[in-house]
Amino acid sequence: MDIQSAIEGAKACITTVQAAIDLLDLKPVPVQRFGTIAALTDCIDVVDEALAWIEERGGGVILEFPYIGGYEISREIIVTTPNTFLRFMDPVLNLTSTTACAAVSFRGTIDNLLLNVGIIGPVEINGNGSNVVGYVYDTGNPISGDNPCLLFKWVDGALAERVIARNGLTCGLRSFQCRDVRWIDCEGHDSVYDNGGSIEYNHPTFDPDIPSTWSSSQVVRFKASGNRGFGIGSFGAKDVFFQHPKVWDNGNNDGTHPAGAGGGIALEFHLGGAFDFDHRLVVLEPDITNVWGAGIYVTCGGTRVQGGRIDGVKEPTEYPDGAEQGDGIVLFGQTSIDTNCTITNCDRHGIFALATEETGLPSITYRGVMVGCGGSAISARGASYVRVLPETIIESCGGVVISVTNDNADYNAGNGSVFLSGNFNNNENRVSAVDGVARCIVGKVQGSGNGTGLSTASIAMDHQNVALVDVDGVILTENDSNVYFGVRATSTCDEARIKNVSGTFTAAAISNAASTVIATTLTAPTGGNFVDVEARASLGAIRNLLIAMGEAK
Repeated sequence: MDIQSAIEGAKACITTVQAAIDLLDLKPVPVQRFGTIAALTDCIDVVDEALAWIEERGGGVILEFPYIGGYEISREIIVTTPNTFLRFMDPVLNLTSTTACAAVSFRGTIDNLLLNVGIIGPVEINGNGSNVVGYVYDTGNPISGDNPCLLFKWVDGALAERVIARNGLTCGLRSFQCRDVRWIDCEGHDSVYDNGGSIEYNHPTFDPDIPSTWSSSQVVRFKASGNRGFGIGSFGAKDVFFQHPKVWDNGNNDGTHPAGAGGGIALEFHLGGAFDFDHRLVVLEPDITNVWGAGIYVTCGGTRVQGGRIDGVKEPTEYPDGAEQGDGIVLFGQTSIDTNCTITNCDRHGIFALATEETGLPSITYRGVMVGCGGSAISARGASYVRVLPETIIESCGGVVISVTNDNADYNAGNGSVFLSGNFNNNENRVSAVDGVARCIVGKVQGSGNGTGLSTASIAMDHQNVALVDVDGVILTENDSNVYFGVRATSTCDEARIKNVSGTFTAAAISNAASTVIATTLTAPTGGNFVDVEARASLGAIRNLLIAMGEAK
């Protein structure tokens, strides 16, 4: 599925909660019908009376909370009846309990999913995160997360609109094992332990090939700030569409938090099986600023980030392992991402990808703009492939701009592909360093003013231990005097063809010491592609070259 098809398919599913209610033909009933309620006075007994009446009639009700100047509850509102909605005309609901709990929850069971339930605002739910003392959050125990402001658990049709959740003990909004989740214009702020919003779906009946078992959820215009974990995340869910999420000031730097440093958006794999299938996760136009840890953290396949920006991701200095922190986008394991997101001013890398096992290999396709990253624009270790497309612009990065290293015997050594093009300007280090891959295809590369931070002789685009290097079309001008060569293939490369390289280099444009130097003279057959007719390499080299050229289209 291409990214545009994913976006259009997700948009077609989006509706307002009110539209869903209209289809259900629900009966509005005011909560005051069941008892007297005063402003900012505990009303939980009256609400429980109302919910008991709704259960007796089997649902089909909108329980309305008219404006009174603020509602207060001393324990959790629990809805267990299908086709039941809460509608607030009053913008305040305060939870005063000092015991760990949710403020509002909709609960089914594994054997009996609760159907078509939800809450409509505008309402601000103030949880009890700061009121609970001595609570210990266990990230490995799903029940430990049952204490957000708003909880949906084992629900089919979990709907929320215009709900602002603040000060949740665990999350702001949480969906656990729910299908058809729709959160529209909701917000999650200042969660004490975890995320502003979490879509969690490690359902036992899940099958990546059967759509009816997927989460199939939409989160529209979600906002999140001040959460100790991520702003919002999808955990184990397939077929989730995040439209225009805005997250800022999330994550932490305390060094001991059980959920880690957190960050902007988390997209994680299904715990019940392999994570290499297409999770069909689409993030459209994210706005992620000033977060600790990772702008977007990915551990699953099939992630598409269309447009938007990630700016100012900070590296948490108090965490000892720092390996995945301070990056715009992080990929771990057999993950894949296709994005044109603008990434700026990250403490470390723009995109950081790391293999986690022999078959857990990340893949990257990038076509956006990166500026001002402290490390590399893209740093990949053990990648299946890295594709940087011609429209890419990368400027003012501190590390090697594109660094791909597959030299570890346990992580794809000697395999993987790099396809590199784009515009590179005013970067402090080398444009690229590729080591240990099967092939590197370079073309349509241009830029100027690179290498300004180099202190010793170096190469703009360097290749080591690469089976096949094919370079055609590099223009790099006004480089620092320490940029001695434009493109190099060392003697550790098996076969290399390098041509059409020009620019400002202290020594020479090309240094080709590969074991087999493939001739560079081309003829152009009428109506066909360029074919190397003067190659002096083996038949195997020619075959590999043609395959690589085909993939590079």
